[in-house]
Formats: sequence, structure tokens, C-alpha cells
Amino acid sequence: PVVVATMELEPGTILDEKHLTTKLMEVDWIDDETLKVPEQALGRIVANTIYAGELVNPNRLAQPGEGATLAALIPENKRAVTIRVNDVIGVAGFLLPGNKVDVLSTVSYGKGKQATTLT
Repeated sequence: PVVVATMELEPGTILDEKHLTTKLMEVDWIDDETLKVPEQALGRIVANTIYAGELVNPNRLAQPGEGATLAALIPENKRAVTIRVNDVIGVAGFLLPGNKVDVLSTVSYGKGKQATTLT
């Protein structure tokens, strides 16, 4: 048996039992990377759409905080910043559950007061 999706899985979906099932398939249709049991995918994040009945390929999944997501593209000790954009292009599908984000804010405290950076 091989692991297939029970429904269409959108990017960002954290896989659990309801998303996965097994199916018998001809040996010629599978390769060494094909998942054989659903437990191999549980808790992983869908990086690209997987359609109902489609084989669940580990190359299309990410661990929380890594994989084909924005978090995987940023060097250690670096940050990514988005600047005022609409909600569609602001994260462009890169931000997924499990990623860590920094929230930055500039606040005006009135005249004569000095701005301070807090970490």
C-alpha cells in the first residue's frame, strides 16, 4: 500500500489521520520515496496542493519551521520583513503553521520622547 490524500489538501494544512489513507498501487507507479504508512506524514505541513486520491510525496511536505517555506529561505539569525501589502501578496503562500514570526511596531509617544527598541 501507499499513502494517498483523502481530500484536496491546501498549502499550510497540518496533516492528521483524516487527511490520509492507503491504497494498493502497481509497483511500477511508485518509487523509493513513496510513503507506505500514514504515520510517516502525520504532523507535516503541505507545501504544495495535493489533490484527493493523489500520492503523498514527502518532497511536497515540510516539517514545521522548515521546508519549502519562507522560514527555510532565511539564513540563521536573519529576519524577513514585509511592507504594507494586501493579504494575498503579503506572505505569498510562504508563511505556514508552525513558522515563527517577529512583530515590529513603531509607536509615537509624543513630542520630546525618544524611541526605544526592545527585544
